[in-house]
Amino acid sequence: MRSRPYMYHNTSKKPYSLSLPSYQTMKWGFHEKNKAVSLSYNFFILLACIRLLWLNFHVIPYERYAIDGVLDLSNENMPIDDVITLSGDWSFYPNQLLHQTEDLESSEKRYQPVQGEWDKGNEQASLQYGTYHLRLLINEADMAKPYGIRIPSIRSASQVYLNGKSLGQAGVPAADQSDFISRNVPYYVYFYADTEEIDLFIQVANLPDTGPGSVDQHVTLGHMDVLKREELIALISEITVAIVFLIHSLYAGIIYLLGIRQKELIYFMLLTLHATLMIMASDSKLLYTLFLNVPYDWQVKVTYYIYSAVMLFLLVYFKHLMPDYMNNRLFRLVRLGCLVYLTFIILAPVSTILSVKSLLLFVMLIPSLIITIQLIRITFHGMADSVYIMLGVTAVTSNVVWLVLSPRITPVYVFYPFDFLFAIIIFCIFWFKRYFRNGERTKLLSERLKRANKKKDEFLANTSHELRNPLHGIVSIAEHVLKTEQAVISAKSRHDLELLLTVSRRMELLINDLLDMTQLKENQIRLTQSQSIYQQRSMGLSI
Repeated sequence: MRSRPYMYHNTSKKPYSLSLPSYQTMKWGFHEKNKAVSLSYNFFILLACIRLLWLNFHVIPYERYAIDGVLDLSNENMPIDDVITLSGDWSFYPNQLLHQTEDLESSEKRYQPVQGEWDKGNEQASLQYGTYHLRLLINEADMAKPYGIRIPSIRSASQVYLNGKSLGQAGVPAADQSDFISRNVPYYVYFYADTEEIDLFIQVANLPDTGPGSVDQHVTLGHMDVLKREELIALISEITVAIVFLIHSLYAGIIYLLGIRQKELIYFMLLTLHATLMIMASDSKLLYTLFLNVPYDWQVKVTYYIYSAVMLFLLVYFKHLMPDYMNNRLFRLVRLGCLVYLTFIILAPVSTILSVKSLLLFVMLIPSLIITIQLIRITFHGMADSVYIMLGVTAVTSNVVWLVLSPRITPVYVFYPFDFLFAIIIFCIFWFKRYFRNGERTKLLSERLKRANKKKDEFLANTSHELRNPLHGIVSIAEHVLKTEQAVISAKSRHDLELLLTVSRRMELLINDLLDMTQLKENQIRLTQSQSIYQQRSMGLSI
């Protein structure tokens, strides 16, 4: 009667598996979706309230309009804690660089708004230039007080004169191209009002290759203390946001260098680094006033490169962060388009870049729209911690909405830092939550692997025990046959029996090793150090 071969049976009813329970995603129902939308809406309202408080904290200029180059404030007092815009029609003198009132009578002029494109004069000229003039009338009570004027970005060089005295400049406007130096940054000038009539001259010049000359925002006037405070607040706000982004860029790079070689860390570092440069290159343009003293054409190339690189690294970062949702054909096509446009900015001349400057709007808009739609899909699919993604998208959307609405609400743009700060903090919370969640999953998987390894050891021990008994029987029978039947059996049969004994003894040694290994793991065998026979003989020889 044949013995039944030993089979190791799993005593549990369910098959054992190393796979973890799928708790990363779960389909949201109608109630969960409504809850997420309601949370995002309330967060959007909260951000709007914070922004309104921020605007209330800042000084919003009162608009004053000049008529035929004259702004008459003689019948009112200058506001002490507020500023005014010098809007309306200024006198503009094309193809002339003036700074003295004596030269005004004999010069050709026209009236036009100071904000917007200034008259180009001769379309065929290699250098376009002109002078804005505003006569400002103040009352006697406002004399002998310190005032300041904020000059916005003027393409692509400007210089301010007040009553014939130069107060400040960006670049060097000139009638000769060899003397012209382009630089397009906002700046402040300060003065004491010592007369009731103030003649303000703004000389402007521009190369046609860099687009038409223009004044981007309103020129504002106010008391020196008020403007200095506004300048300081804007400076601190922009530097604070830039430092926050830079810190995130640094720690991502440090974590990567410490051994966590994940691609999303590299792309997050590049994204936040370029976001830092983007903040420094916009609004007050601290990148060009503090670090890069470059001409306007290089400002254009650097600024366009930074904005395009931010969108490219944003796409690549989210692709590696969420590969299941960000790896479709449209996503790859948009990423390729951003890369091609980035190469175009690096290689093309400034005139060509500005001739198709609307492409930058598409490069900024299309990736933002695609990422927003995908993140909303991820949220509604119920991915773990996806509520943080939705709140981050809400913060970015709030910033875009207010960026569009701000020209209709305030005459000048006020830098608002909190949307960017909330967005980066929320996305980092999501990232850290995901990191800790992966740590928990790794710990759970490790425990399951330990249990599987223990079951494997138990299986080997049980199998070894079951194999050793029949193997002993085989060895005993083979030895008995060789001993008692050696004269009867043929040489071939004797060779086969010897081979059987050799293989069986090797198997027996292997089974004993398996049993010893299992006992060593369970601390059932203790090894004691003793002197071997070889050591004794070597000692005897040395004596």
